[in-house]
Amino acid sequence: MMYDIAIEQWMDDKALYEKELLSNIRKGDFNPQILAVLHTKIDMCNQFIEFLKRMEQREIELDKQNNEIDNE
Repeated sequence: MMYDIAIEQWMDDKALYEKELLSNIRKGDFNPQILAVLHTKIDMCNQFIEFLKRMEQREIELDKQNNEIDNE
């Protein structure tokens, strides 16, 4: 499904932000603005991934309902 691809892409983006965050921490770069931006980007990715999962589930439910109607 198209949702699987979108979810995977957003998870890849999230992983990059997490990698950048850990890299900054390991280097001792605790710039509050940079850390806040990275945390916000990670949170936004999480929220969008959850949204996509809900939409995927809703589409599955609608497809099931449509199949039931077609079979009546």
